[in-house]
Amino acid sequence: MITKAEATAAALVLTPAAAVLAAYTADRFGLPFLPWPMLALSVVAFGATWWPLWRRAETAPTAFWSWAALVISVFGWLMLLARPSFLPLGTGPDLTHHLQLIRYIDEHWQLVHGRDLQPLLAEMTFYTPGSHILASLAGAWSGSTGLHGLQPLLAYVAALKVGLVALIARRMMPALTPRDPLAIAVALTVFASQVFFLGSFLQFAFVAQVVAELFMLFAWWTVVAWYDNGGTRWLASFAIVTSALFLTWPILVGPPFVMLGLVLLTQHAVPLRRRGAQGLVASVLPVCVASSFVIDRIRWMGMAAVGGETALPQVSAYGWPFLAASTVGLLLSLLRTRTRVTGLMAASILVQSAALWGAATWRHNSPYMAQKMFYGLLFVQAAGVAALVGELWTHVPRGRWQSAFAWLLATAAVVLTVRSVAAAPTRMAIHIQPAVTRPLELAGDWARANVPPQCVEYLVADDESSYWLHLAVLGNPRHSARSRDWDSYDFTKALLRWLTPGGLPYAIAELPAVPSGVREEFDIVARFGDAAVVKRRGQSACDLSPQS
Repeated sequence: MITKAEATAAALVLTPAAAVLAAYTADRFGLPFLPWPMLALSVVAFGATWWPLWRRAETAPTAFWSWAALVISVFGWLMLLARPSFLPLGTGPDLTHHLQLIRYIDEHWQLVHGRDLQPLLAEMTFYTPGSHILASLAGAWSGSTGLHGLQPLLAYVAALKVGLVALIARRMMPALTPRDPLAIAVALTVFASQVFFLGSFLQFAFVAQVVAELFMLFAWWTVVAWYDNGGTRWLASFAIVTSALFLTWPILVGPPFVMLGLVLLTQHAVPLRRRGAQGLVASVLPVCVASSFVIDRIRWMGMAAVGGETALPQVSAYGWPFLAASTVGLLLSLLRTRTRVTGLMAASILVQSAALWGAATWRHNSPYMAQKMFYGLLFVQAAGVAALVGELWTHVPRGRWQSAFAWLLATAAVVLTVRSVAAAPTRMAIHIQPAVTRPLELAGDWARANVPPQCVEYLVADDESSYWLHLAVLGNPRHSARSRDWDSYDFTKALLRWLTPGGLPYAIAELPAVPSGVREEFDIVARFGDAAVVKRRGQSACDLSPQS
Protein backbone atom coordinates (compact mmCIF):
# COMPACT_ATOMS: atom_id res chain seq x y z
CA MET A 1 0.00 0.00 0.00
CA ILE A 2 1.23 3.49 -0.79
CA THR A 3 0.19 6.91 0.46
CA LYS A 4 -1.27 9.71 -1.60
CA ALA A 5 1.97 11.61 -1.02
CA GLU A 6 3.87 8.74 -2.64
CA ALA A 7 1.41 8.65 -5.55
CA THR A 8 1.96 12.36 -6.14
CA ALA A 9 5.73 12.08 -5.82
CA ALA A 10 5.79 9.21 -8.31
CA ALA A 11 3.89 11.28 -10.88
CA LEU A 12 6.07 14.35 -10.27
CA VAL A 13 9.25 12.36 -10.94
CA LEU A 14 8.10 9.97 -13.66
CA THR A 15 6.68 12.84 -15.73
CA PRO A 16 10.06 14.56 -16.35
CA ALA A 17 11.64 11.11 -16.78
CA ALA A 18 9.09 10.33 -19.48
CA ALA A 19 9.73 13.72 -21.11
CA VAL A 20 13.47 12.96 -21.33
CA LEU A 21 12.80 9.54 -22.86
CA ALA A 22 10.21 10.90 -25.29
CA ALA A 23 12.52 13.69 -26.46
CA TYR A 24 15.41 11.28 -26.93
CA THR A 25 13.20 8.81 -28.82
CA ALA A 26 11.85 11.54 -31.11
CA ASP A 27 15.39 12.69 -31.82
CA ARG A 28 16.51 9.14 -32.66
CA PHE A 29 13.80 9.07 -35.33
CA GLY A 30 14.90 12.43 -36.72
CA LEU A 31 11.94 14.35 -35.29
CA PRO A 32 12.15 17.61 -33.29
CA PHE A 33 10.79 17.44 -29.74
CA LEU A 34 8.81 20.68 -29.94
CA PRO A 35 7.71 22.21 -26.60
CA TRP A 36 3.92 22.13 -26.94
CA PRO A 37 3.56 18.51 -28.12
CA MET A 38 5.99 17.63 -25.31
CA LEU A 39 3.77 19.51 -22.84
CA ALA A 40 0.73 17.53 -23.98
CA LEU A 41 2.66 14.29 -23.63
CA SER A 42 3.85 15.30 -20.15
CA VAL A 43 0.31 16.07 -19.02
CA VAL A 44 -0.83 12.66 -20.24
CA ALA A 45 2.13 10.97 -18.53
CA PHE A 46 1.34 12.73 -15.25
CA GLY A 47 -2.33 11.73 -15.37
CA ALA A 48 -1.57 8.15 -16.39
CA THR A 49 0.81 7.82 -13.43
CA TRP A 50 -0.93 9.83 -10.74
CA TRP A 51 -4.58 8.88 -11.09
CA PRO A 52 -4.26 5.06 -10.89
CA LEU A 53 -1.89 5.34 -7.92
CA TRP A 54 -3.98 8.00 -6.17
CA ARG A 55 -7.17 5.91 -6.42
CA ARG A 56 -5.52 2.94 -4.69
CA ALA A 57 -3.51 4.94 -2.15
CA GLU A 58 -4.39 4.89 1.51
CA THR A 59 -6.14 7.94 2.87
CA ALA A 60 -3.63 9.58 5.20
CA PRO A 61 -4.29 13.33 5.13
CA THR A 62 -1.57 14.19 7.64
CA ALA A 63 1.04 12.29 5.62
CA PHE A 64 0.03 14.04 2.41
CA TRP A 65 -0.27 17.60 3.68
CA SER A 66 2.88 17.52 5.80
CA TRP A 67 4.79 16.14 2.81
CA ALA A 68 3.28 18.71 0.44
CA ALA A 69 4.12 21.54 2.85
CA LEU A 70 7.72 20.33 3.03
CA VAL A 71 8.18 20.14 -0.75
CA ILE A 72 6.42 23.43 -1.49
CA SER A 73 8.39 25.24 1.24
CA VAL A 74 11.77 24.08 -0.05
CA PHE A 75 10.80 24.93 -3.64
CA GLY A 76 9.46 28.34 -2.64
CA TRP A 77 12.57 29.21 -0.61
CA LEU A 78 14.91 28.29 -3.45
CA MET A 79 12.91 30.42 -5.87
CA LEU A 80 12.81 33.38 -3.49
CA LEU A 81 16.56 33.06 -3.08
CA ALA A 82 16.92 33.74 -6.82
CA ARG A 83 14.59 36.74 -6.95
CA PRO A 84 14.06 39.08 -8.71
CA SER A 85 15.51 37.60 -11.90
CA PHE A 86 15.01 33.90 -10.96
CA LEU A 87 18.15 33.05 -12.92
CA PRO A 88 20.51 30.25 -11.85
CA LEU A 89 22.63 31.14 -8.82
CA GLY A 90 25.65 28.96 -9.54
CA THR A 91 28.93 29.83 -11.16
CA GLY A 92 31.95 28.14 -12.70
CA PRO A 93 32.76 26.81 -16.17
CA ASP A 94 30.30 23.92 -15.79
CA LEU A 95 27.37 26.33 -15.74
CA THR A 96 28.49 27.99 -18.96
CA HIS A 97 29.00 24.67 -20.72
CA HIS A 98 25.54 23.45 -19.68
CA LEU A 99 23.98 26.73 -20.83
CA GLN A 100 25.65 26.32 -24.21
CA LEU A 101 23.87 23.01 -24.78
CA ILE A 102 20.61 24.37 -23.37
CA ARG A 103 20.75 27.27 -25.84
CA TYR A 104 21.44 24.89 -28.71
CA ILE A 105 18.33 22.88 -27.78
CA ASP A 106 16.30 26.11 -27.43
CA GLU A 107 17.18 27.01 -30.99
CA HIS A 108 16.88 23.61 -32.70
CA TRP A 109 14.74 21.29 -30.53
CA GLN A 110 16.99 18.42 -31.38
CA LEU A 111 20.16 16.93 -29.90
CA VAL A 112 23.66 17.47 -31.18
CA HIS A 113 24.73 15.15 -33.99
CA GLY A 114 27.96 15.03 -35.95
CA ARG A 115 31.47 16.21 -35.24
CA ASP A 116 31.03 19.51 -37.08
CA LEU A 117 29.65 21.12 -33.92
CA GLN A 118 32.50 19.98 -31.71
CA PRO A 119 34.51 23.21 -32.19
CA LEU A 120 31.46 25.10 -30.92
CA LEU A 121 30.40 22.87 -28.00
CA ALA A 122 33.48 20.71 -27.24
CA GLU A 123 32.51 17.83 -24.90
CA MET A 124 28.89 19.01 -24.76
CA THR A 125 28.59 17.61 -28.31
CA PHE A 126 28.32 14.12 -26.85
CA TYR A 127 27.14 14.95 -23.30
CA THR A 128 24.03 13.24 -21.95
CA PRO A 129 21.24 15.81 -22.49
CA GLY A 130 18.47 14.92 -20.02
CA SER A 131 18.78 17.95 -17.74
CA HIS A 132 19.23 20.29 -20.70
CA ILE A 133 16.08 18.98 -22.38
CA LEU A 134 14.10 19.62 -19.19
CA ALA A 135 15.53 23.13 -18.73
CA SER A 136 14.71 24.09 -22.33
CA LEU A 137 11.20 22.68 -22.05
CA ALA A 138 10.61 24.45 -18.72
CA GLY A 139 11.75 27.72 -20.26
CA ALA A 140 9.63 27.31 -23.38
CA TRP A 141 6.53 26.35 -21.38
CA SER A 142 6.92 29.53 -19.31
CA GLY A 143 7.28 31.66 -22.45
CA SER A 144 11.01 32.19 -22.04
CA THR A 145 14.28 30.34 -22.66
CA GLY A 146 16.12 27.44 -21.09
CA LEU A 147 18.30 29.88 -19.16
CA HIS A 148 15.18 31.09 -17.36
CA GLY A 149 13.87 27.55 -16.96
CA LEU A 150 17.00 26.31 -15.20
CA GLN A 151 16.53 27.76 -11.70
CA PRO A 152 12.88 26.59 -11.44
CA LEU A 153 14.00 23.14 -12.62
CA LEU A 154 16.78 22.94 -10.04
CA ALA A 155 14.46 24.20 -7.28
CA TYR A 156 11.82 21.62 -8.30
CA VAL A 157 14.40 18.84 -8.28
CA ALA A 158 15.89 19.84 -4.92
CA ALA A 159 12.48 20.07 -3.27
CA LEU A 160 11.43 16.66 -4.56
CA LYS A 161 14.69 15.11 -3.35
CA VAL A 162 13.92 16.31 0.18
CA GLY A 163 10.38 14.98 -0.26
CA LEU A 164 11.63 11.55 -1.37
CA VAL A 165 13.87 11.33 1.71
CA ALA A 166 10.78 12.00 3.83
CA LEU A 167 8.79 9.26 2.05
CA ILE A 168 11.58 6.72 2.42
CA ALA A 169 12.15 7.70 6.06
CA ARG A 170 8.44 7.17 6.74
CA ARG A 171 8.61 3.63 5.33
CA MET A 172 11.67 2.90 7.46
CA MET A 173 9.90 3.76 10.71
CA PRO A 174 8.58 0.84 12.83
CA ALA A 175 4.85 0.23 13.16
CA LEU A 176 2.98 2.29 15.79
CA THR A 177 5.51 5.09 15.42
CA PRO A 178 4.38 8.69 14.72
CA ARG A 179 5.87 8.43 11.24
CA ASP A 180 4.69 11.66 9.67
CA PRO A 181 6.38 14.22 11.96
CA LEU A 182 9.50 12.07 12.35
CA ALA A 183 9.82 11.71 8.57
CA ILE A 184 9.67 15.49 8.15
CA ALA A 185 12.30 15.98 10.86
CA VAL A 186 14.58 13.40 9.26
CA ALA A 187 14.22 14.88 5.76
CA LEU A 188 15.29 18.29 7.00
CA THR A 189 18.61 16.85 8.19
CA VAL A 190 19.86 17.19 4.60
CA PHE A 191 20.31 20.88 5.48
CA ALA A 192 22.94 19.78 8.01
CA SER A 193 25.28 19.77 5.01
CA GLN A 194 24.67 22.90 3.00
CA VAL A 195 27.94 22.05 1.27
CA PHE A 196 26.59 18.86 -0.30
CA PHE A 197 22.88 19.67 -0.54
CA LEU A 198 22.85 23.30 -1.70
CA GLY A 199 26.42 23.67 -2.91
CA SER A 200 25.91 21.32 -5.83
CA PHE A 201 23.73 23.86 -7.65
CA LEU A 202 23.95 27.16 -5.76
CA GLN A 203 27.74 27.14 -5.84
CA PHE A 204 29.18 24.73 -8.41
CA ALA A 205 26.24 24.42 -10.85
CA PHE A 206 26.49 20.65 -11.34
CA VAL A 207 23.30 20.82 -13.38
CA ALA A 208 23.19 17.30 -14.84
CA GLN A 209 24.28 15.70 -11.58
CA VAL A 210 21.63 17.52 -9.53
CA VAL A 211 18.81 16.40 -11.83
CA ALA A 212 20.21 12.86 -12.05
CA GLU A 213 20.22 12.61 -8.25
CA LEU A 214 16.43 12.99 -8.29
CA PHE A 215 16.12 10.02 -10.65
CA MET A 216 18.59 8.01 -8.57
CA LEU A 217 16.65 8.70 -5.35
CA PHE A 218 13.39 7.76 -7.03
CA ALA A 219 14.92 4.50 -8.26
CA TRP A 220 15.89 3.83 -4.63
CA TRP A 221 12.33 4.62 -3.52
CA THR A 222 10.83 2.25 -6.13
CA VAL A 223 12.93 -0.60 -4.75
CA VAL A 224 11.88 0.28 -1.19
CA ALA A 225 8.20 0.28 -2.28
CA TRP A 226 8.62 -2.96 -4.24
CA TYR A 227 10.41 -4.59 -1.28
CA ASP A 228 7.46 -3.66 0.95
CA ASN A 229 4.57 -4.32 -1.44
CA GLY A 230 5.74 -6.51 -4.32
CA GLY A 231 4.40 -5.95 -7.82
CA THR A 232 6.19 -5.49 -11.10
CA ARG A 233 4.91 -1.92 -11.60
CA TRP A 234 7.60 -0.67 -9.23
CA LEU A 235 10.29 -2.43 -11.23
CA ALA A 236 8.82 -0.97 -14.42
CA SER A 237 9.03 2.46 -12.81
CA PHE A 238 12.62 1.66 -11.87
CA ALA A 239 13.36 0.88 -15.53
CA ILE A 240 11.83 4.14 -16.77
CA VAL A 241 13.58 6.35 -14.24
CA THR A 242 16.99 4.69 -14.58
CA SER A 243 16.75 5.10 -18.36
CA ALA A 244 16.19 8.82 -17.83
CA LEU A 245 18.98 8.76 -15.25
CA PHE A 246 21.42 7.40 -17.83
CA LEU A 247 20.40 10.08 -20.32
CA THR A 248 20.97 12.75 -17.65
CA TRP A 249 24.21 11.80 -15.87
CA PRO A 250 25.28 8.15 -16.32
CA ILE A 251 27.83 8.24 -13.48
CA LEU A 252 24.95 7.73 -11.03
CA VAL A 253 23.31 4.80 -12.80
CA GLY A 254 25.54 2.22 -11.08
CA PRO A 255 24.34 2.41 -7.44
CA PRO A 256 20.63 1.74 -8.12
CA PHE A 257 21.46 -1.37 -10.15
CA VAL A 258 24.00 -2.64 -7.63
CA MET A 259 21.44 -2.09 -4.87
CA LEU A 260 18.70 -3.89 -6.80
CA GLY A 261 21.07 -6.74 -7.62
CA LEU A 262 21.98 -7.16 -3.95
CA VAL A 263 18.30 -7.13 -2.96
CA LEU A 264 17.46 -9.78 -5.55
CA LEU A 265 20.41 -11.96 -4.50
CA THR A 266 19.39 -11.89 -0.83
CA GLN A 267 15.72 -12.80 -1.45
CA HIS A 268 16.25 -16.51 -0.93
CA ALA A 269 12.55 -17.16 -0.36
CA VAL A 270 11.76 -16.10 -3.94
CA PRO A 271 12.47 -18.66 -6.71
CA LEU A 272 15.57 -17.89 -8.75
CA ARG A 273 13.63 -17.85 -12.03
CA ARG A 274 11.24 -15.23 -10.69
CA ARG A 275 14.11 -13.10 -9.43
CA GLY A 276 15.70 -13.32 -12.87
CA ALA A 277 12.45 -12.18 -14.50
CA GLN A 278 12.23 -9.27 -12.08
CA GLY A 279 15.77 -8.27 -12.92
CA LEU A 280 14.92 -8.32 -16.62
CA VAL A 281 11.88 -6.07 -16.11
CA ALA A 282 14.11 -3.56 -14.34
CA SER A 283 17.05 -3.66 -16.74
CA VAL A 284 15.98 -4.28 -20.36
CA LEU A 285 14.83 -0.71 -21.11
CA PRO A 286 17.85 1.02 -19.47
CA VAL A 287 20.27 -1.29 -21.28
CA CYS A 288 18.59 -0.56 -24.63
CA VAL A 289 18.61 3.21 -24.01
CA ALA A 290 22.24 3.18 -22.85
CA SER A 291 23.35 1.12 -25.84
CA SER A 292 21.50 3.38 -28.25
CA PHE A 293 23.12 6.49 -26.80
CA VAL A 294 26.67 5.22 -26.44
CA ILE A 295 26.92 3.72 -29.91
CA ASP A 296 26.88 7.22 -31.43
CA ARG A 297 28.83 8.91 -28.65
CA ILE A 298 31.57 6.52 -27.62
CA ARG A 299 33.69 9.50 -26.56
CA TRP A 300 31.28 9.99 -23.65
CA MET A 301 33.19 7.24 -21.84
CA GLY A 302 36.04 9.68 -21.29
CA MET A 303 33.84 11.89 -19.11
CA ALA A 304 34.44 9.61 -16.13
CA ALA A 305 38.10 10.68 -16.10
CA VAL A 306 37.58 14.47 -16.09
CA GLY A 307 38.63 16.64 -13.16
CA GLY A 308 37.37 19.82 -11.58
CA GLU A 309 36.56 21.65 -8.39
CA THR A 310 34.24 20.02 -5.87
CA ALA A 311 33.60 19.78 -2.14
CA LEU A 312 35.57 17.33 -0.01
CA PRO A 313 33.78 14.75 2.17
CA GLN A 314 35.24 15.98 5.45
CA VAL A 315 33.66 16.30 8.88
CA SER A 316 33.26 20.07 8.62
CA ALA A 317 31.00 19.60 5.59
CA TYR A 318 28.44 17.76 7.75
CA GLY A 319 29.03 18.40 11.44
CA TRP A 320 29.68 15.66 13.98
CA PRO A 321 26.03 15.13 15.11
CA PHE A 322 24.71 14.39 11.62
CA LEU A 323 27.72 12.34 10.62
CA ALA A 324 27.56 10.19 13.77
CA ALA A 325 23.78 9.69 13.67
CA SER A 326 23.70 8.84 9.96
CA THR A 327 26.64 6.42 10.16
CA VAL A 328 25.19 4.52 13.11
CA GLY A 329 21.78 4.51 11.43
CA LEU A 330 23.10 3.12 8.16
CA LEU A 331 24.93 0.34 9.98
CA LEU A 332 21.75 -0.49 11.89
CA SER A 333 19.72 -0.41 8.67
CA LEU A 334 21.59 -3.45 7.37
CA LEU A 335 20.36 -5.47 10.37
CA ARG A 336 16.63 -4.81 9.95
CA THR A 337 14.47 -6.10 7.09
CA ARG A 338 12.39 -2.92 6.77
CA THR A 339 15.49 -0.72 6.39
CA ARG A 340 17.89 -3.04 4.55
CA VAL A 341 17.36 -1.52 1.10
CA THR A 342 18.63 1.82 2.38
CA GLY A 343 21.72 0.22 3.88
CA LEU A 344 22.42 -1.52 0.57
CA MET A 345 21.93 1.76 -1.30
CA ALA A 346 24.54 3.45 0.86
CA ALA A 347 26.93 0.52 0.38
CA SER A 348 26.41 0.66 -3.40
CA ILE A 349 27.28 4.37 -3.57
CA LEU A 350 30.38 3.87 -1.42
CA VAL A 351 31.51 0.90 -3.53
CA GLN A 352 31.21 2.95 -6.73
CA SER A 353 33.01 5.88 -5.11
CA ALA A 354 35.83 3.57 -4.04
CA ALA A 355 36.05 2.10 -7.56
CA LEU A 356 36.20 5.58 -9.12
CA TRP A 357 38.80 6.62 -6.57
CA GLY A 358 40.92 3.56 -7.33
CA ALA A 359 40.66 4.11 -11.09
CA ALA A 360 41.66 7.76 -10.72
CA THR A 361 44.62 6.88 -8.51
CA TRP A 362 45.77 4.19 -10.93
CA ARG A 363 45.67 6.70 -13.79
CA HIS A 364 47.25 9.45 -11.65
CA ASN A 365 44.13 11.58 -12.08
CA SER A 366 42.17 13.66 -9.60
CA PRO A 367 39.47 11.62 -7.74
CA TYR A 368 36.89 14.18 -8.90
CA MET A 369 34.11 11.76 -9.83
CA ALA A 370 34.67 9.69 -6.68
CA GLN A 371 34.21 12.80 -4.54
CA LYS A 372 31.07 13.82 -6.41
CA MET A 373 29.36 10.58 -5.33
CA PHE A 374 29.07 12.09 -1.84
CA TYR A 375 26.51 14.61 -3.05
CA GLY A 376 24.01 11.82 -3.72
CA LEU A 377 25.10 9.89 -0.64
CA LEU A 378 23.91 12.76 1.58
CA PHE A 379 20.26 11.88 1.00
CA VAL A 380 20.88 8.24 1.90
CA GLN A 381 22.74 9.38 5.00
CA ALA A 382 19.66 11.38 6.00
CA ALA A 383 17.59 8.20 5.67
CA GLY A 384 20.19 6.55 7.92
CA VAL A 385 19.15 9.03 10.59
CA ALA A 386 15.62 7.66 10.17
CA ALA A 387 16.88 4.13 10.89
CA LEU A 388 18.49 5.34 14.11
CA VAL A 389 15.45 7.37 15.17
CA GLY A 390 13.16 4.42 14.47
CA GLU A 391 15.37 2.08 16.47
CA LEU A 392 15.49 4.44 19.44
CA TRP A 393 11.76 5.07 19.29
CA THR A 394 11.01 1.39 19.85
CA HIS A 395 12.48 1.77 23.35
CA VAL A 396 10.30 4.75 24.25
CA PRO A 397 7.32 3.90 26.52
CA ARG A 398 4.04 4.02 24.62
CA GLY A 399 1.57 6.76 25.38
CA ARG A 400 -0.57 9.51 23.90
CA TRP A 401 2.22 12.00 24.41
CA GLN A 402 4.33 10.28 21.74
CA SER A 403 2.65 12.01 18.81
CA ALA A 404 2.88 15.43 20.45
CA PHE A 405 6.56 14.88 21.21
CA ALA A 406 7.21 13.80 17.60
CA TRP A 407 5.56 16.94 16.26
CA LEU A 408 7.64 18.96 18.72
CA LEU A 409 10.76 17.38 17.22
CA ALA A 410 9.55 18.18 13.72
CA THR A 411 8.88 21.79 14.75
CA ALA A 412 12.36 22.03 16.25
CA ALA A 413 13.84 20.67 13.01
CA VAL A 414 11.94 23.30 11.02
CA VAL A 415 13.11 26.10 13.32
CA LEU A 416 16.75 24.96 13.16
CA THR A 417 16.58 24.69 9.38
CA VAL A 418 15.01 28.12 8.98
CA ARG A 419 17.67 29.63 11.25
CA SER A 420 20.46 28.01 9.22
CA VAL A 421 19.23 29.48 5.92
CA ALA A 422 17.45 32.63 7.06
CA ALA A 423 20.45 34.84 6.29
CA ALA A 424 20.89 33.41 2.79
CA PRO A 425 22.83 34.04 0.77
CA THR A 426 25.13 36.32 2.78
CA ARG A 427 25.81 34.09 5.79
CA MET A 428 25.64 30.54 4.51
CA ALA A 429 28.17 27.73 4.67
CA ILE A 430 28.56 27.99 0.89
CA HIS A 431 29.65 30.97 -1.17
CA ILE A 432 26.98 32.13 -3.63
CA GLN A 433 28.18 34.52 -6.33
CA PRO A 434 25.98 34.17 -9.42
CA ALA A 435 27.76 34.44 -12.74
CA VAL A 436 24.49 35.12 -14.58
CA THR A 437 22.63 38.42 -14.18
CA ARG A 438 19.65 39.84 -16.03
CA PRO A 439 21.33 43.10 -17.17
CA LEU A 440 24.32 41.20 -18.58
CA GLU A 441 21.97 38.75 -20.29
CA LEU A 442 20.08 41.59 -22.00
CA ALA A 443 23.31 43.28 -23.04
CA GLY A 444 24.69 40.00 -24.37
CA ASP A 445 21.53 39.22 -26.35
CA TRP A 446 21.58 42.70 -27.90
CA ALA A 447 25.25 42.32 -28.83
CA ARG A 448 24.65 38.90 -30.38
CA ALA A 449 21.93 40.35 -32.58
CA ASN A 450 23.65 43.57 -33.57
CA VAL A 451 27.46 43.24 -33.59
CA PRO A 452 29.95 40.54 -34.63
CA PRO A 453 30.21 38.22 -31.56
CA GLN A 454 33.97 37.74 -31.95
CA CYS A 455 34.49 41.53 -31.83
CA VAL A 456 33.31 41.99 -28.23
CA GLU A 457 35.50 42.63 -25.19
CA TYR A 458 34.27 41.97 -21.63
CA LEU A 459 34.63 44.77 -19.10
CA VAL A 460 32.98 42.66 -16.42
CA ALA A 461 34.25 42.19 -12.86
CA ASP A 462 33.57 38.44 -12.62
CA ASP A 463 35.61 36.37 -15.06
CA GLU A 464 33.00 33.60 -14.90
CA SER A 465 30.39 36.08 -16.12
CA SER A 466 32.68 37.00 -19.00
CA TYR A 467 33.15 33.33 -19.84
CA TRP A 468 29.38 32.82 -19.87
CA LEU A 469 28.83 35.87 -22.08
CA HIS A 470 31.53 34.81 -24.54
CA LEU A 471 30.34 31.23 -25.03
CA ALA A 472 26.74 30.75 -23.95
CA VAL A 473 25.30 34.16 -24.85
CA LEU A 474 27.35 35.35 -27.82
CA GLY A 475 27.85 31.80 -29.11
CA ASN A 476 31.60 31.89 -29.73
CA PRO A 477 33.19 28.46 -30.28
CA ARG A 478 34.90 26.68 -27.38
CA HIS A 479 37.76 25.50 -29.62
CA SER A 480 39.25 28.86 -30.54
CA ALA A 481 42.49 30.41 -29.33
CA ARG A 482 40.65 33.26 -27.63
CA SER A 483 38.11 31.03 -25.91
CA ARG A 484 40.82 28.78 -24.49
CA ASP A 485 42.86 31.70 -23.14
CA TRP A 486 41.59 32.61 -19.66
CA ASP A 487 43.18 36.06 -20.00
CA SER A 488 40.27 36.77 -22.36
CA TYR A 489 37.97 36.93 -19.31
CA ASP A 490 40.29 38.58 -16.76
CA PHE A 491 38.87 41.98 -15.80
CA THR A 492 42.17 43.77 -15.25
CA LYS A 493 43.66 42.52 -18.50
CA ALA A 494 40.48 43.39 -20.36
CA LEU A 495 40.75 46.98 -19.08
CA LEU A 496 44.36 47.18 -20.27
CA ARG A 497 43.38 45.84 -23.68
CA TRP A 498 40.61 48.41 -23.93
CA LEU A 499 43.03 51.25 -23.14
CA THR A 500 45.43 49.99 -25.80
CA PRO A 501 44.74 51.44 -29.29
CA GLY A 502 43.71 48.98 -31.97
CA GLY A 503 41.72 46.65 -29.73
CA LEU A 504 38.26 45.16 -30.26
CA PRO A 505 35.63 47.70 -31.27
CA TYR A 506 32.85 46.68 -28.88
CA ALA A 507 32.53 45.61 -25.26
CA ILE A 508 29.91 44.45 -22.81
CA ALA A 509 30.54 46.60 -19.75
CA GLU A 510 29.40 46.26 -16.16
CA LEU A 511 29.23 50.03 -15.63
CA PRO A 512 29.65 50.26 -11.82
CA ALA A 513 32.85 48.19 -12.05
CA VAL A 514 34.47 50.20 -14.87
CA PRO A 515 36.86 52.96 -13.71
CA SER A 516 36.01 56.51 -14.80
CA GLY A 517 39.18 56.74 -16.90
CA VAL A 518 38.06 53.76 -18.97
CA ARG A 519 34.54 55.16 -19.37
CA GLU A 520 36.03 58.13 -21.20
CA GLU A 521 37.22 55.73 -23.90
CA PHE A 522 33.83 54.45 -25.05
CA ASP A 523 30.33 55.45 -26.10
CA ILE A 524 27.30 53.57 -24.82
CA VAL A 525 25.44 51.96 -27.71
CA ALA A 526 22.73 50.18 -25.69
CA ARG A 527 22.16 50.20 -21.94
CA PHE A 528 20.33 47.70 -19.74
CA GLY A 529 20.44 48.80 -16.13
CA ASP A 530 24.00 48.47 -14.84
CA ALA A 531 25.16 46.73 -18.02
CA ALA A 532 25.75 48.18 -21.45
CA VAL A 533 27.10 47.47 -24.90
CA VAL A 534 29.75 50.08 -25.59
CA LYS A 535 31.85 51.10 -28.61
CA ARG A 536 35.48 52.16 -28.63
CA ARG A 537 36.11 55.79 -29.60
CA GLY A 538 39.59 55.33 -31.00
CA GLN A 539 41.12 53.00 -33.53
CA SER A 540 39.93 49.38 -33.41
CA ALA A 541 40.43 46.10 -35.23
CA CYS A 542 38.63 42.76 -35.39
CA ASP A 543 39.14 39.62 -37.44
CA LEU A 544 35.75 38.80 -38.99
CA SER A 545 36.87 35.47 -40.47
CA PRO A 546 35.28 32.32 -38.97
CA GLN A 547 37.03 31.22 -35.78
CA SER A 548 38.42 27.73 -35.40
